[in-house]
Amino acid sequence: MESLDADDPRQVGPYALLGRLGEGGMGVVYLGRSAGGRTVAVKLVRRQFAADEEFRARFRREVQAVRAVSGVFTAAVVDADTEAAPPWLATAFIPGVPLGTAVRRHGPLPEPVLRALATGLAEALVDIHRAGIVHRDLKPANVMLAADGPHVIDFGISRAAESTSLTSTGIIVGSPGFLSPEQVTGADVGPATDVFALGATLAFAALGTGPFGDGPTPALLYRVATQDPDLSGLPSALQSVIRSCLAKDPAQRPTPAQLIVLLGRGPAFDLGGGWLPQPVLADIAAAAAVLTGVPLPDGDATLSSAAQPLSSPASAEVSGGVGPAAPPPRPGLSRRALLGLVGGGVVAVGGVATAVALSGGGGPTMPGAGPRPSGTPAGGGSTVSGPSGTAPGQSGTAPGAVPQPVASGLTGTLAAPTATPVWTAALDDTVRNMTVGGGTLVIVGPQSVKGLDPATGGARWHGVADVRGPIGSLLLVAGGTGYLTGYLTGGTGLLAVDAATGTTSWSVGDPNRRWLLGGVAGVVGTTVYVTGNPLLGDIYTSGLWAVDVNSHQTVWSVTGTYLGSIIVPPDGPYLFGMTSHSLDGSLSAINMGNGQRVWSQSIKGVVGGDPSTITGCYTEGKLFVGGDQLHAFNPSDGSPAWPPVRFDPSDRYNRPITDSAGRVFVTSGGTLYAVRAGDGAMLWKTTGVNYFRVGGSLATADGMVYAVDGKGVVFAVDAVTGSCRWSYSNSAVASSSDVSVAASGGLLYYGVGREVTAFKAR
Repeated sequence: MESLDADDPRQVGPYALLGRLGEGGMGVVYLGRSAGGRTVAVKLVRRQFAADEEFRARFRREVQAVRAVSGVFTAAVVDADTEAAPPWLATAFIPGVPLGTAVRRHGPLPEPVLRALATGLAEALVDIHRAGIVHRDLKPANVMLAADGPHVIDFGISRAAESTSLTSTGIIVGSPGFLSPEQVTGADVGPATDVFALGATLAFAALGTGPFGDGPTPALLYRVATQDPDLSGLPSALQSVIRSCLAKDPAQRPTPAQLIVLLGRGPAFDLGGGWLPQPVLADIAAAAAVLTGVPLPDGDATLSSAAQPLSSPASAEVSGGVGPAAPPPRPGLSRRALLGLVGGGVVAVGGVATAVALSGGGGPTMPGAGPRPSGTPAGGGSTVSGPSGTAPGQSGTAPGAVPQPVASGLTGTLAAPTATPVWTAALDDTVRNMTVGGGTLVIVGPQSVKGLDPATGGARWHGVADVRGPIGSLLLVAGGTGYLTGYLTGGTGLLAVDAATGTTSWSVGDPNRRWLLGGVAGVVGTTVYVTGNPLLGDIYTSGLWAVDVNSHQTVWSVTGTYLGSIIVPPDGPYLFGMTSHSLDGSLSAINMGNGQRVWSQSIKGVVGGDPSTITGCYTEGKLFVGGDQLHAFNPSDGSPAWPPVRFDPSDRYNRPITDSAGRVFVTSGGTLYAVRAGDGAMLWKTTGVNYFRVGGSLATADGMVYAVDGKGVVFAVDAVTGSCRWSYSNSAVASSSDVSVAASGGLLYYGVGREVTAFKAR
């Protein structure tokens, strides 16, 4: 700890500042103590950020989000003032040293320590993702090594700054050698982004350098996006695990929960002899010794004599901005060994150790996937069990409750009986998304595409010829032809697939060799529209590729920062691109025939950062865009069709979908809303959960709308009345980040992890 500078404040909120712990691009971290003796780390935001209103607005939301994170291996925010000048926050105290500092001082870590480190960090990510948060800046400086294990810190005030005017001049937020390819290219960011950073962090801990080397930022970013990591020198037992984390395709990375299984639990944190090398433990003790007035635990043989032993740890209070009570020791640990559970605050030797978490900014940002359910085959195909062999699980609602109809415009509750599955199929691959067509339930995973009988769950076909791995979802059109982006023999490209047989009708390679393909946005007439991202250039630039289905030739391709998420109406003349790089967003019309932008309309109050923050749909001759509010636009000129509708002001993820009856369904926070497309009038709302998921977790068909909450419970709601008909939760897989729902023919298909379950709609 360093002494305070002359310009440093002496008091922040209720905390007297005792010294400097570290400094980063977004702020300075101080050691602080309350009048009652609670010791914390206080991070004070730099004034140039505090003066930016966009930053402040995001900062408020990020502080709300981070309070949801709790776990043995994460540092909790215990106090904050988002309105102060400048704003600040305080985190739980973890005496320790940053991983980067430890490696630079003492060299790479041995294999047993690496395995323990990897397991602890994976457990931390499970907690973070379960709260609906993606860290986005996991790196050696943000991993604290403590006596009780590794802790993930600094959830990134940078996330609040990422889309403000402060970054509009091209500043890259994050550490280049540990950013994921999707962060470099501006593609959707989700939990898999943190897994990539975890792999890069583990490689650094094992090798003493990052897996993509050193050098100027542009060179590092290019290597991350296009080149394989250098993992020579890694312990052989960890090479495959780390390499899988560093897969370019997010869909091919393991989830944090799967990593825990791959690594094996073992006695990773048996501190009888210390889980860390003795020189690192001595640094931890020295870090704790700076707190001369804070009680430390009884003497522990694994710690340096620099730590002064005192009596039992102080209890923690849960009110008035003071941190939560210290969690109980992990199995096999003595309370004396839990050095990190004493007091409140963060000590960082040589680095900044606290900031704000973000609530998932792009794409699906939800819990880490659990291990494969028992009974899942190791090879291809599926294992099917009927209702008698499938436990329905617990829905969290009262069994046997009778759903009550909800009058127009009124509120209902998500309380309903637990549904009985029609069938359940265990698969050999994770379910990324599903769709029904050509008499087949087609399932796309990170490694394969397969077809099931929608009535029974029996396997029909497995794999698509010439595809080494899919990229985007399969988009089905009339006649049962599906369009899919994937890794072909000669690179990435577009395929036409027969849903009934799984055979490839034709394929065409991506002509933009400097792009990373995304998915199929839509099909209109004889043209397929495919999204992509250039490998180099502005990270907010997206691409759109138009392909003729008859000639298999490129019609046109364009790039621009105005593209982002794409809405494809059923007919012309325009496609629509939605994007957001600040608190506001934009909607642009794109000529279907030549790819040229026709008009652009700003959208107030969208809350951006990633283009995928904004989602939209089309019905009744109107465009509907979600964000902080539900907006309706006229497609001819972008003029508002009716005033925006605001739902839960604390939630930014309003993902609209529509049905054939002119209703728009939106989730906001823990409430599902139905709005009339014609005039924006609220038809009904039903509530009763903490929050709903986004990204593939809303569907409507057969007069029903289906939504999945943050715990993996799926709710079936009558689209007309808003009454909840049934709910279902499979506790074995409910923690998965991979959730997909599809509905057709009177059935709902619910995919979680490596399992698909079918239910009757009513």
